[in-house]
Amino acid sequence: MGRWLRMGRRRLPWGVQACLACLACLAGLAAGARSIVDAVIEQAGGRNVVRVPKRLVRCDLEFLLAAAPDVYVIQEGVMNPAPSDPRRRPNFALLPAVRAGRILRVDEALFSRPGPRSVQAVELLHAFLYPRAAEVAP
Repeated sequence: MGRWLRMGRRRLPWGVQACLACLACLAGLAAGARSIVDAVIEQAGGRNVVRVPKRLVRCDLEFLLAAAPDVYVIQEGVMNPAPSDPRRRPNFALLPAVRAGRILRVDEALFSRPGPRSVQAVELLHAFLYPRAAEVAP
C-alpha cells in the first residue's frame, strides 16, 4: 500500500481538504489534529481542516463554513448511530463539499480505532479523494 500511495502522491494534485466530522444532535464533533482520524486523512493524501491539537473538537457550522472543506466525511457507529444527512441540515448546503456532493459515510470503527484495518481506512479515503488514482497507480 505504501508504494501505491507514494505513486499516487507523485502524480496527483494535492491540497484537497477533508473534514472528518461526527455529528450528534445539534452539537458537532470533529477529529482534531491529534487523532487517529487525522493520521488516516493525511496518509490518504488529504488535509484535515480541524487543526486544533486535540483528539476530539467541538465543531460548529460557523467553523465549517470558514474552513470550507472540499470533502465532508461522516462517521457512523456507536458514537454517532444515525447521523443526519448534511444536505438536509440548515445552511450545510453552503459548504463546498455538500454543494459538490462530496460526502462520504464511513464506519466509525474503521476510522477511529487504530490497528491493521487502518490501512483499509486510508485506502478507502484515498479512493474517494482521488477517484482517478487507480488509473494512475501501477
